[in-house]
Amino acid sequence: MASIGRPKKDKKQLSLADAFGISRHSSQPCASQNEEFDILAQEEHELDGAEFGEEEHPSKKPKRTFKAKWKTRFPWAYAIKDCNGVERIKCSWCVKYKRDTPFAKDGSTTLQVSGLLTHAESDPHKFSSQRLEGENKQSNIPITKHIELMVDAEKERIISVMENMYFVAIHDLSLELYKPICDLNRYKGTPHMPLTDEYSAYTNTTSGKEFLQAAKEVYWKKLKDDIFHSPFYSILVDESTDCTMEQHLIVYITYLTNGGRGQCVTKFIRLLEIKDGTAQAMYDAVITLLTEMNLSLMKLVGFGSDGASAMRGIREGLSTKLRRDAPHLLDIHCIAHREALAANDASSHFPELQFIDKFANKIYSWLGKSAKRHGALRELMESFQINRLEVLQIHQIRWLSRGKVMERLVKLMPALLKEWELEEKNMYDLATIFQVQFCIHLLADVLIELNKLNKKFQEDHIDITSIGTTLDITVDMLRRRFQRGIFGTGTLHTSSFLTRAQGGSLEFADGTGTLHVHALRFESLPKSHRSGTLDDCIELGKSFIIKVIDSLDTRFTDLPIFNAAKFFSPRNYYEETEDRDRQTKRWLTCLCDKFSVGNSPIVDSVKCLGEMDEFICTIYRSYPKKHMFGAWDLCGGEPEWFDGFPCLMKLWQAILVIPASTAVCERGFSKLNRIKNDDRSRLSLSTLDMLMFLSLCAPHALNEKAWFYNEYGSVDVLQFGDIPLPLPNVVPGQVLVEVRAAALNPVDYKIRKLGVFRTADDPFPAVPGCDLAGVVAEVGEGVSKFNKGDEVYGDIQDITVGNPKQYGTLAQYTVAEEHLLASKPHNLSFEEAASLPLALLTAQQAFDTVTFQKGQSVFIVGGAGGVGSLAIQLAKHVYEASRIVSTASTGKLDFVKSLGADLVVDYTKQSYDQVPEKFDFVFDIIGESFKSHVVAKEEGKVVDIASFPPHPRAESVIVKPSGSNLERLRPFIESGKLKAVIDPKSPYPFSAVKEAFKYLETERAKGKIVISPIE
Repeated sequence: MASIGRPKKDKKQLSLADAFGISRHSSQPCASQNEEFDILAQEEHELDGAEFGEEEHPSKKPKRTFKAKWKTRFPWAYAIKDCNGVERIKCSWCVKYKRDTPFAKDGSTTLQVSGLLTHAESDPHKFSSQRLEGENKQSNIPITKHIELMVDAEKERIISVMENMYFVAIHDLSLELYKPICDLNRYKGTPHMPLTDEYSAYTNTTSGKEFLQAAKEVYWKKLKDDIFHSPFYSILVDESTDCTMEQHLIVYITYLTNGGRGQCVTKFIRLLEIKDGTAQAMYDAVITLLTEMNLSLMKLVGFGSDGASAMRGIREGLSTKLRRDAPHLLDIHCIAHREALAANDASSHFPELQFIDKFANKIYSWLGKSAKRHGALRELMESFQINRLEVLQIHQIRWLSRGKVMERLVKLMPALLKEWELEEKNMYDLATIFQVQFCIHLLADVLIELNKLNKKFQEDHIDITSIGTTLDITVDMLRRRFQRGIFGTGTLHTSSFLTRAQGGSLEFADGTGTLHVHALRFESLPKSHRSGTLDDCIELGKSFIIKVIDSLDTRFTDLPIFNAAKFFSPRNYYEETEDRDRQTKRWLTCLCDKFSVGNSPIVDSVKCLGEMDEFICTIYRSYPKKHMFGAWDLCGGEPEWFDGFPCLMKLWQAILVIPASTAVCERGFSKLNRIKNDDRSRLSLSTLDMLMFLSLCAPHALNEKAWFYNEYGSVDVLQFGDIPLPLPNVVPGQVLVEVRAAALNPVDYKIRKLGVFRTADDPFPAVPGCDLAGVVAEVGEGVSKFNKGDEVYGDIQDITVGNPKQYGTLAQYTVAEEHLLASKPHNLSFEEAASLPLALLTAQQAFDTVTFQKGQSVFIVGGAGGVGSLAIQLAKHVYEASRIVSTASTGKLDFVKSLGADLVVDYTKQSYDQVPEKFDFVFDIIGESFKSHVVAKEEGKVVDIASFPPHPRAESVIVKPSGSNLERLRPFIESGKLKAVIDPKSPYPFSAVKEAFKYLETERAKGKIVISPIE
């Protein structure tokens, strides 16, 4: 018997590289039907043994099946399956003319080339062929037209299976899923899928890899061409050992599209295998790559890395070697990595903080994999109404790790202390040292601010002109909260802890209102020279802040060049002409000192200075509020700017591609380890690189993920996935926002459950959500406040002018009117910003509705919720109320008092008519104005935002979203007087929106419920 093996390719099989990109509508002539049948023996041999996998037993009789390639020679043949699943062959020509032959009736079961040849020579088939040819002559359609259609059908099949493999690649799926996906499409009846799994049907993994290579070559050629025509470029590299212990160097390149006139983009280039981790090995690999891409080293202006000695060593580091070939190279240590190192540098000077790190990891080890301890802790979390959270471990290599660990410990502390009090005396004794609790809360607050800075530094295409300003804001925030005035003022955790611990103990109320008291001991920690008193702890905190600030200054010595780039950012110019001229000249001189020296200067400094005055005047008058990238979007594509200021525009191009962060490399390695997991560890480097390239660089269809519903009802009507609704077009006056975080409000579930504010004609599906914070992805005509890349926040649902939008904020992208949005305050994270708009504007407009005056008193019904928590802060810091009283449940009294209330009434123990005071303004947030109006003065005002209709004395307020009102409150937010209040269970991940809504509907939240990240 002939050996069973892989078949040879049919001589007429199309080359896959040629097939890729072929239009579905193209037609190419094929071989004539008169082609010699001299390969019959070969095909019969293939049929006897070549179509079966190696796992088949060689003694089994091969199962015959119809081959798609037979249609090349027999275009009239096609396969069917009868009701018993038996495969048969029919002849389309004989079926058309109803000839008396098995090929026209039930179909022939002879699945061999010899059977097809016999039928082709039969009288019925010759008759059908002659009839068809005669009809074609009458209609002037040559017989070759039918062959062309057959060739097009073959192309359709190739394109269909290529699309399946492309889907596998861009979604990081295992290559082994390619064939099952093909099978699924065949089962579903997807057009143009091969009928069988024969080798020439291209449904095997080998063919799939050829498809991927063909696809990569198409996009790689285009990418190389784009980078080659960019006047300047920078490279970002990182070295890592993947999950299979192989060393790789990942390379990205930042460049300008459209020959230097387009946008600044960063693209994955190559995954390089290196012999070892030495600078020479990396240099050889990088130079080989740049040579292959035909890129001149004279155009290389930036090098970004993680700062390792092999990368930045003064004598033999990779950047040093590259600078010998690229004299103007700027060596940039990733700013996100630097920030993380600065925080660690500061902590290393304090044994108390090093002890806290060890204690945090000891807690993680104590909990370990013990099911008993996990169970007990979960019960206590439920008792204290704490969302189910896991204790985290500090990972030194993860930039945000320590901050997340400390914040998590603060949230879990009530449950941990109770568990240790009952079961773990040693842990309890350590945790009840005042200095331990002080340091945990201090680190949580400080690292929260530094993590915000780090997240900002991890964004794609950071505007380097903003780095210095962002650092200044963070430093100012730390000084204001920890070095000026009362220590900890304005902080989330430290101020609350110091207030709680005034009596020398920590008190926590559980869900039933029962207080749990833990006495604190004022003693020194191991290796600490401080006594552990409150004053000593505060001195420790202040010293730590000084070290943090000093470490940031030490790590960011290249700020002068970043700040000098503000020359191209007109929003940073002084208003006064003399000041502006002096400032911009200083910036330009700094840039020229870097880029106009040496034997091959990038620009001529004399010519740059000559163009300066007119350039500054023109750009400032034209685009006074634009940052560097925003101004480039408007100037970079205009030839007159290059004609009028050739030297400065060339310098601007070089500045735009300077890298600031290598976070993109970290994300690339995360992608690598998702592709090359333990189950797929044997992927070759070339296959891995190919999959990485297509996943990161090939165009993806925009599958908009969102939560939506097609009918009114409970939370169960919510669905998640690719929304069956096109993203609205951006019309004049609107912007497209990439949503980074969203907040939930009671009105969201009232609309979903009852159709509130919607009419019977409003369409489905509907995407819920009012509040968002995100990044502008596209601006419509006439938009002047925002540019692409700006960070914004707002309430996008203005129901005062119409029904709710069909497209809300619980989606990856949404569209909003410009006037509804405001620039995100610099000191807020996306989560914090998303929590504010609707609640803050509702509270603000309630106060404005009653024309609240300074010195008046206010009674707030429901001070612990989203609106109430902000109403208390507004009353205290913005409207300067003389007295603020609020209601709350027993477990939330301290929380509401910490917001600024002078008195908190426990509504579970005291009714409204038992309140001895009367107030100028009663703000009822929960809809009890029929009861709460009794605490208003005779001439006092009452606002009820939750009951319709309210008590006759009360006014209703429906919020009017307004970006300008948010801007009005910006100074109070950025000064820390107005703080976002987010429920401890937040943020919920995008996948847990149902759980978030269920919690919101319990009306037990403290502050706002936030969804983040939106992905």
